[in-house]
Amino acid sequence: MKTTTLICRVLLGSLYLIFGLDYFLHFIPYQPLHTGKAGAFIAGLKGTGYFYPMQKVIQIVGGLSLMFNRYAPFSAVVLFPISLNVLLFHTFLVP
Repeated sequence: MKTTTLICRVLLGSLYLIFGLDYFLHFIPYQPLHTGKAGAFIAGLKGTGYFYPMQKVIQIVGGLSLMFNRYAPFSAVVLFPISLNVLLFHTFLVP
């Protein structure tokens, strides 16, 4: 069970780290921009000027924390709202 927990923690941390770094380094090619409600939501997040970069920094720090097992339970709790937002975004705005 310890091995399974380790693998899951490292994989989740890697996902957060990769997608957080992509915001700043742009190494993943994207499809065309979202339109409609999804586009308005993304534009609102980016339009504030601070929220989207702050969210990505939290993803990077949380991903590193999960990968290196430093404050991993706290990081999991901090990253949960981001995961929930991603789930709800893709469930309701971009089905």
